[in-house]
Amino acid sequence: VVPEPSSTGPIITPDSGLYTYYPGNLNQVKLGISLSQGLDIELVAKSGEKVQYANGRRSSDNFHRWADAAYCFPHPDGMDQGYVYVSNSEGDTGRGGVGAIYFDKDDNVLEYKMLLKQTTKNCGGGHTPWGTWVSCEEHSGASGIFQVDPWDNRPPELTALGDPSGNGKRAGMWESFAYDISNPAVPRFFFSEDVRNGPVRRFTPTSDTVTADKSKMWDMLNDEDGTHEYVLLNRDTGTFEWTRNLNEGR
Repeated sequence: VVPEPSSTGPIITPDSGLYTYYPGNLNQVKLGISLSQGLDIELVAKSGEKVQYANGRRSSDNFHRWADAAYCFPHPDGMDQGYVYVSNSEGDTGRGGVGAIYFDKDDNVLEYKMLLKQTTKNCGGGHTPWGTWVSCEEHSGASGIFQVDPWDNRPPELTALGDPSGNGKRAGMWESFAYDISNPAVPRFFFSEDVRNGPVRRFTPTSDTVTADKSKMWDMLNDEDGTHEYVLLNRDTGTFEWTRNLNEGR
């Protein structure tokens, strides 16, 4: 079934007005995918195969299988220096992780490599306001939530998010990550658990680790003394509050 074209009409980028996009007007099929007018698609990688580079070479590693949650990060020095596409791998039994494809400003593929290896079922995640990727393992064993530098200047680390006891890992089907920095003095970080009674969790780092220095913000997610809370829904009033009691949150 082809949906009706968007009633809002074309969407034109405010910066240049050069690109016009008609949401829902599926007037073309490319690589077996229906595309709205104004969109295009290009195949840059296939699971289990080498990634072709713009210079004619190919990656030493195969592109990871079971690709899942992803995000594009601009180069720290600006988009004119390129960007990186970071993607989870939901491989099982130590075959998961995080891979990255690096592009120049003209979308040419420069490099592919794995940033996080030997983890299991990396499903969802999210980006941080300081430009790192948070990758969540989602399985019934000892699961962790990892912070990954998309530019590979710092090795990935297991965060304190997944386990209030400070051991780093516990059984948890970790799913997605988000943040709220509307109050810079009290940043909040949220993550979910993909089970029927899995609560939405809120993590607040201690004031000692809160900083405006982007080079040090990474450590806020490693704060073992941070506060873990769980959303508590009130069905009668349609409101919610936060509790430190995990059983109430479930």
